[in-house]
Amino acid sequence: MIAILSPSKTMNEFVVSKETLTKPFFLKEAKLISNYLVRLSKPELAALMKLSDKLSEQTWERIQTFHKRRNKESYPALFSYTGEVYAGLHHQPMELSDIQYAQTHLRILSGLYGVLKPLDAILPYRLEMATRLSIGNYNNLYAFWRKRITDNINESISNSQSQFLANLASDEYTKAINLKQITVPVIDFDFLEMKDGIRKFISFNAKRARGLMAAFIIRNRIHQPEYLEGFTTEGYTYDRENSTDSRYVFIRT
Repeated sequence: MIAILSPSKTMNEFVVSKETLTKPFFLKEAKLISNYLVRLSKPELAALMKLSDKLSEQTWERIQTFHKRRNKESYPALFSYTGEVYAGLHHQPMELSDIQYAQTHLRILSGLYGVLKPLDAILPYRLEMATRLSIGNYNNLYAFWRKRITDNINESISNSQSQFLANLASDEYTKAINLKQITVPVIDFDFLEMKDGIRKFISFNAKRARGLMAAFIIRNRIHQPEYLEGFTTEGYTYDRENSTDSRYVFIRT
């Protein structure tokens, strides 16, 4: 089973030996996108990405030095993202064997890099998939990435002999995949809270739960959907009544 995650907006610099890092699938495309971004002034960048003054300064600086830093700095994708999804993913330290398994069975979608393996060498950046950036004849990043990402996910499915795709990405990033062309059944997830007898979706908690589920899949080497029902991390239980073959619902009180 291949699991896919969204990136997070926030990132850090987690240093490891460069010998352990791998090359992103779409490094050439990332360079191309950075070449379009580097032409923007700070005000243009802030308007495009709807950034505050502080964030636009940091983002603009990262873009301006992208090529220079790429030759000197690099960090593993798995440990670079710091949002709630990744707080869930790393709620317990991963063993080396887990990271090696994730290298084959976990993919992170990205507006800049397209698709990342956990140990791919990347730089801190900020570029959401929904950003309306034109690249050549492509009107936006969805148009630029969709075929590339879809083909790449299918290739990873084939190489790992996976029979299912666990979609733990947000809607924003799921739209970057042509799901109709994925060669195996896709499983979506709902993570809900029960409060005062009412089932509620709480975005902050759901993001963490996606990371928790990805960690569960990796640590337990899940390959068939029925084993997902055993996910009970942080109080979640499988909601059989409201689940389907293609959508697994988990709820906690």
